[in-house]
Amino acid sequence: MGILKVTKDRINKFLFYRNRLPAEINDFTRYFANYGPINFNIEEKKDGTFVAVSTDFKYGSIITSAKKHEKVRRGN
Repeated sequence: MGILKVTKDRINKFLFYRNRLPAEINDFTRYFANYGPINFNIEEKKDGTFVAVSTDFKYGSIITSAKKHEKVRRGN
């Protein structure tokens, strides 16, 4: 991410959103309250990477990947 975008985002956050959470956080809070946690199926691919695909997300699929199993489980 470019330094100009990071600076702009920080200025906007300071000026306009100091005491508010982003709308997306509120959306996820409501989702989890209504539907519970999102579960994932993790598979190791031939190249050694791990791919996690959501199994019960109401609005489609969430897909992520990592080179280590621990990383895909933690989301880092």
